[in-house]
Amino acid sequence: MRITVLRDGTGAVHFIPNSTISLVANKTDGWGRTAIDVVFGPSVTEGQARGTLEAAAAAAAETLRGERALFEPVAVEGPIEFGPTGITWRLAGKVRPDRALDVRRAMISALASELRGRGFAADGSSLVVKASPAASTPPKAG
Repeated sequence: MRITVLRDGTGAVHFIPNSTISLVANKTDGWGRTAIDVVFGPSVTEGQARGTLEAAAAAAAETLRGERALFEPVAVEGPIEFGPTGITWRLAGKVRPDRALDVRRAMISALASELRGRGFAADGSSLVVKASPAASTPPKAG
């Protein structure tokens, strides 16, 4: 075999000469990670942000109960970044790789519901939804 052929998530086919392959990543081996970043504006206290995200994490976990999609409860990470629009927080889950999108959808749904219920608005003054980091799977130890 002189080339490796891979199809990415968009459907594009990549032809890679084997002589140029120096690193391989397997995002389906063992477990994966999915995350959602949320930027709370400067008027939101740390307690309000953490409380909202913890409630959303609990709701997402409850939605997924019994589905064997999560290896650990959805976690609140943050504050992780301070920027011009506010403070970034993250909801993250250690998931079965084949269920990462299902977990992400449950997290988004729970977060949206919790934000609406607490009166947040995505108008830039209270909340800014930021692009999430790509899901990643660290290499296996050993």
